[in-house]
Amino acid sequence: MVALLAIVSVPVRSAVVREQMPSLDEGRSGSEVDAADHPFFGEQEEEMEAPLEVLRDPHPSRALLELRGVQPARTWQIGSFQSIQVNVDGSGSNILSDAANEPSMAISPVDPRRIVVGWRQFDSIFSDFREAGVAHSNDGGRTWSAEAVIEDGVFHSDPVLAADADGNFYYFSLELPANPRSTQYHVSLFKSVDGGVTWRPPVDARGGDKEWYVVDRTAGPGRGNFYGSWNRFFSCCSSDDFVRSIDGALSFEDSLQLPPPVLRWGTLAVAPDGVLYVGGTLNNNRPLPPVGHVVARSSNAQLRSETPVFEQVRDVDLGGRTTMGGINNIGLIGQVWIAVDHSTGPARGNVYLLGSVERPGIDPADVMFVRSTDEGSTWSAPIRINDDPSASAYQWFGSLAVAPNGRLDAIWNDTRMDPDNRISQVMYSYSLDAGVTWSANVAVSPTFDPILGYPQNAKLGDYYQLLSDNGGASLVYAATFNGEQDIYFLRIPFDCDGNGIEDDCDIACGTAGSRCDVPGCGSARDGNGDGVPDRCLGGNAPPEADAGPDQIVECSSPAGTPVHLDGSASSDPEGEELAYRWTNEFGQVGGASPTITLSLGTHRITLEVTDPEGETASDEVVVTVQDTTAPVVKCEAAASPPGGSSSRPGRPALPAESGFYRLTAADACSPVSRITVSDVVGSGPYGPYSSGTTMKMTQVPGGQPKAVTTGSGRGNSGSGFVHLLLPGDPIVGTQDGSGNIATALCPPPKEK
Repeated sequence: MVALLAIVSVPVRSAVVREQMPSLDEGRSGSEVDAADHPFFGEQEEEMEAPLEVLRDPHPSRALLELRGVQPARTWQIGSFQSIQVNVDGSGSNILSDAANEPSMAISPVDPRRIVVGWRQFDSIFSDFREAGVAHSNDGGRTWSAEAVIEDGVFHSDPVLAADADGNFYYFSLELPANPRSTQYHVSLFKSVDGGVTWRPPVDARGGDKEWYVVDRTAGPGRGNFYGSWNRFFSCCSSDDFVRSIDGALSFEDSLQLPPPVLRWGTLAVAPDGVLYVGGTLNNNRPLPPVGHVVARSSNAQLRSETPVFEQVRDVDLGGRTTMGGINNIGLIGQVWIAVDHSTGPARGNVYLLGSVERPGIDPADVMFVRSTDEGSTWSAPIRINDDPSASAYQWFGSLAVAPNGRLDAIWNDTRMDPDNRISQVMYSYSLDAGVTWSANVAVSPTFDPILGYPQNAKLGDYYQLLSDNGGASLVYAATFNGEQDIYFLRIPFDCDGNGIEDDCDIACGTAGSRCDVPGCGSARDGNGDGVPDRCLGGNAPPEADAGPDQIVECSSPAGTPVHLDGSASSDPEGEELAYRWTNEFGQVGGASPTITLSLGTHRITLEVTDPEGETASDEVVVTVQDTTAPVVKCEAAASPPGGSSSRPGRPALPAESGFYRLTAADACSPVSRITVSDVVGSGPYGPYSSGTTMKMTQVPGGQPKAVTTGSGRGNSGSGFVHLLLPGDPIVGTQDGSGNIATALCPPPKEK
C-alpha cells in the first residue's frame, strides 16, 4: 500500500491550460544526470559538470488519486520563530508521499500581505517527474491556498519568482527541450495579475538550466525591464547566456552572450540607479582557481534603445568555490547570491556577494561574504559569517537579502549540532554596518534530516530564497519535519529594541489586517528616515524637545490672556516617558500641554524635557500677545443729571430729549477712561471726559463752538454737567493703550 500511495498524483489543479508536450520515453526514470552521461555533450563535457534536468519518468497516473493519504499540517517552532507549511491541500493538510523542494518567492511591494511561492513539485517520491508547484497567501504568510501547479502534467523545474513594482507576479520555470536527448533547455514565463490565483499562458523567456531572473523596480528608465541569465551550455540559445525584456515581459529580445569568463549558478541584482549586476561562479570541478567567482556589470541594460553591454567584468575571491555533492547528494551546496544596497545611507549602491563555498583543506562549506563599495570595481577580502568553531560542519544553501534600510540578512542550513554532519537547521545572522561585522548566529528552525524523503532526484533542491524588509526577513525553504520534503514559510522579525514589534511597525502602523496592524505600533521615532527606530542607534540617545510653533494671540482681558502651550511633539528615541518644564517670567509649570496666562507683549518661553536617564533637551517658543482690536465708544441719549438744569437758575430739570447724552468707552484688553468730543466741521476736540460722563450737546449751525460747564459752585443744585455747542454733528472718540482708535457720531437736536 505504501508504494501504491506513493505513485498517485495530485488532482487536476493547473492554473494554465495549453497543449501538453509529446509523451517521452516512459522507459526512462526521470532525473538529473551527469553531463558525461549525456550523448549530446560532445566536446562541451568538461564545461558541464552539473546534473541536468532530464525527463525519465512519465507523470504518475491519476487513477489512484483518491488513495493518497493526508495528515494535519503543523507549525514548526523554535523559540519565537514559526515555520508554516506552504504546500498543503484545500483543507490545510499535508499530502503524504510527495516531495517539494527548491522554493522561490515573490512579495508584492504594493501589498506585502500578498505572497506567492513556487517550488519543484514531485507528486510521488517514487517518480522523478516534477511540475511547477505554486501557492499564494493574502495574509503575509500566515495561511496558504491549496497547492496547485502552473500546468498540470507538464514537466517543469527550477522555479524563479518575481514581483514588479505594480504588484504583478511572474513565475519563470525551466522546461525540457522538445527532443529529450537535446541540451536545448528553455524557460517559460507565466504572469499573474491577481496575486497568484490564476496564471496567463506562457511567454518564451529564452533561458536554460540553471536560470535566474530579476525585474527592475527602480524609478529610472529601466523600470519594468526583466533580465535573465543561465548556464550557456544547457540552453536553447546556442552559447548565449543573457536575455532582456523591455515590454514588461510580454516578450523577450534575442539572447546575448555575457563576456568571459563563463558564469553560472548565479543571480542578478539591479542597483538604485538601474545598473545591472550578474554574479556567479566559475567552473567548479576544475582545481580551485585563484579567484572562483565573477561579477559582470552593465550600465546601459536599462536603456531600452540600446543593446546591453557589460562594460566591466571582475573576478571575485569569495574565499572558496561553489560546488555540489556532500550533504546535498547530486545538488549544489548553494548558489551565489548578489545584492545591492538601496538605502538612503552611505552604503547606498554597495554591491554584495554571498555563497556557501567549499574551502579545500579548511572546511567543506562555509558561508562567505564580500562587498564592493565602488560599483563592483574592487572587492573586499572574504568574511566568514558562520561563527561555529568546527572545520567539518556544512553551512549550506547560504542566502542573502538586503532590506530597504540597508540591513543585511543571511540564512543557511547548518550541521554544527550533529557530530555526523548530517542533521541540519536553518541559522540566521545580520549586519548593520554594510557587512563589515555580523551578528552572532541564531537558530531559526528546528532540526531536520535533509536526506529523508528524496524523490527519484536525490537532493533537497539547489537553493532557498530570502527577501528582506525593514521589519525583518521572509524565508521559503525545504525541510523534512514531516519525514518528507515540504516547503515552509518563515518570518524572521527584526526587533532592535526587543519590544515584540518589528522595527518598521514600531515606526508606522499598517493598514487593517496587515503585518504592522498590531498594538503599540507607530510609537518609535525615525528622525533620520533610515527605517530604524532612533532608540536602536546605540546607548541612550538624548530626547528631542519641541515647544511647538511660535504663537501670536489676541489679548482677551486686562487681567491677562490664556495661552495654550504644546510640547507633545517632543520625543525620546527609546520611547521612554519624558518630564516637561516650561519657564518664563511667570515662573515654571509642568506638563506636555499646559495653559498659562500672559500679559500684553512678547514672551520667550523655554521648554526643557528630561528622560528617565537624566538626559535633557530644550526648545523655545515665542508667544506674542497683541491688541489689534479697536475699543468701543458710544454716545447714547440720556436723562439730565439729577437736579441738572439749563444755565439759568431756578429752571426745572430738562427732559432726556432736551439734548443730554451719556458717553461710554470700553476695551477688551485695557481700561479706557478718556473720551473726546469734536464735530464734523473740525471743532474741538473737547475733553478728555471719563467713560460714563453725561453732557448736553446742542448743534448751532454757523455759530461759534464753545463748552459751558454748569453745576455746583455756580449756583446750581445737584451735579454739574458740560454743555457743548457745536456747529456740526458731534463726534465722540477714544483710544486704547495700544493706540487703537474708535469714533462714533452723536447728532444732537438743533437749538430751538
